[in-house]
Order: sequence, then C-alpha cells, then structure tokens
Amino acid sequence: MKENLKSIIFIAVAAASVALALSSIPQKIDPASKGNRMGQALFETFDPRQATGIEIVEIDEENLEAKSLEVAQTEKGWWIRRPQKADYPANANNQVKDVSTILLDLRILDTASEGAGEHAKYGVLDPSSSNPGDLGVGKSIALKNRSGSNLAQLIIGNEVEGLSGTRYVRKPDESTVFTAEMRNASNVSTKFVDWVEKDFLDLDKWNIKRVTLDNYEVNLAKGQLNRKDKPYVLDYENSEWKLSGSTLSDKEELNKDKLDALKDAFDDLEIIDVESKPEILVANLKQGNEFFSNLKDKKNQAVVQSLQQKGFYTVAVQNPQGQQVPKVVSN
Repeated sequence: MKENLKSIIFIAVAAASVALALSSIPQKIDPASKGNRMGQALFETFDPRQATGIEIVEIDEENLEAKSLEVAQTEKGWWIRRPQKADYPANANNQVKDVSTILLDLRILDTASEGAGEHAKYGVLDPSSSNPGDLGVGKSIALKNRSGSNLAQLIIGNEVEGLSGTRYVRKPDESTVFTAEMRNASNVSTKFVDWVEKDFLDLDKWNIKRVTLDNYEVNLAKGQLNRKDKPYVLDYENSEWKLSGSTLSDKEELNKDKLDALKDAFDDLEIIDVESKPEILVANLKQGNEFFSNLKDKKNQAVVQSLQQKGFYTVAVQNPQGQQVPKVVSN
C-alpha cells in the first residue's frame, strides 16, 4: 500500500513538473491580437527606395468633397498630377523623402479600436469612398512604386486628445485603429502650392534696375491699344528712382515709397495655381504672324474668349521694323 502511495506521489510530482515545463515554453504571439502590437512597425516590408509616387486624398475644406493629388517621378523629374488639371513640375524631393520617412518609421503606440463602427469617431473613414458632408473622414497617404502599386498606404485621423503629435491611424484594408506619433502629418496636403516652387519668377528685387509703366486701354472692337500717354520708364540707381526720357514739372515728384512697394510686390509674387495654355498658344508661342492670323480665324474664337475671360487680349502692334505683329496684353 505504501509503495502504491509513493508511486502515486511520484506520478503527481512528475506531472506537475511537466506542466511547469510546458508553461515555460515561449508561446507564439498573434500579431493581430489586441495589446500585442505596441512598439511594432506598421509597415514591416517596405522599401522607401522603390517609391516613385505619392497619392494624397483628403476632404476639401471649401466644398467638403474628396480632393486628390498625385506626385509622380518621370524622366523629366517629379510632376504633379491632378484630376482635370494640367501636369506641372513639382518641387517634391524633400516631400517624398519626408512621407517615406513618416511611414517607414511609424510605430504603434496603442490599439484604440478593433471595430469598423468607431472609424468616424477617430476620424479614419476612407476619404476615397466618403460622401460630401460625411463626418470623421481622414486623410489618405499612399506611396507607390513605378508600376503604380501601393508600397504603403495609411489613413490619418484625429489627433489624440492630450497627446500633441499623436494621431489615430489605420490601414485602408484593416478595421483596427491604432495610435502613432506623427508630428508632420499636417505638412502633407493636396494643396498645389505645397508641392511647387512658389517663387516662380526667381526674382531678387535688388536686381531690378528699370521699370516700365505702360498705362493703356484695350480696344476690343479694333484689336488695338489706346494710350493717352507714352510709357514711363523709371531707372533705379543708388537707392533712388529717376524718370528716363521724360521730365517732371516743378510740382511733380516720384513717389519713392510706392515705387519701392512695386519692387517688393514683384519679389513677393507667388504662384497659387496653373492652367494649361490653349494648344494654339503652345504651337505659336513665339507670336509670329501665323499666331495672329490663327486667332483671327473664327474656328479659334473659343481660344480668344478663353483668354479674354482670364484678362488677356491679343492686339496688333508695330514692331521696330514697322511690321504689324500680335501682342498679348492684359486690361
């Protein structure tokens, strides 16, 4: 009896030892389980060197509709592509690098929600499939490779209350909402001006040495310029303005403050948007006689009207050789 009791005790101890050993074996963690993603990278298999394009979709603050902008690398460099807009060269090297860095280094701080029912609450609804006026819509950022496929895509939502620079985020094909630190999220936008060289004239006001003021009116019926006075030519030298080719009366003087402000205005001129030139302008950019006769053609009246709607008019002027040539002017 005692021997049987000893055997039972030994078996019980052995079983307890096996159970303890099994409990000590490292268990495989389910990466999708809540609470186990903290510190993990959101995008683990992602090579930013393959990124040749960025697509951003967000809600336009004015009309409350989804607005998209794509920046793609071409043989001519980076170009902006927008729906129903002309392509335009982008100043995008730094922005592409910044976006790549944001997504590459993005790590999960916590899991906020695992259900799609709370996407609006955290501002991570997909803007690509939203309707005008929807609340809780986020901003979508996608990095693309040369074939146009997404290397990484993320929907950025509201800022976490009390945590500056921390946002709610989710992947478009997943319902789980995470929190992550994203301090530069607001710098990535669909605004055209954020992706171009704003100072398109590349002008230094101190290099302005002469200004011509031509005060004319456009006679649309005759396609001519009407002037009451000849153009004024002003030279700038040693911080002073001088009238060239004309004289001032004893009661007249140049307004230095306004002329200096004119220089500043040219220096501060910034681009806000672009539109395609009509094909006839592209083909006849040098404004030869063919250009003028083409615009007179009734078939091209739509082009003429398009230019006039933007404040540009084509009139006949005499060149130094006495020839009638076209000139595009504004009124």
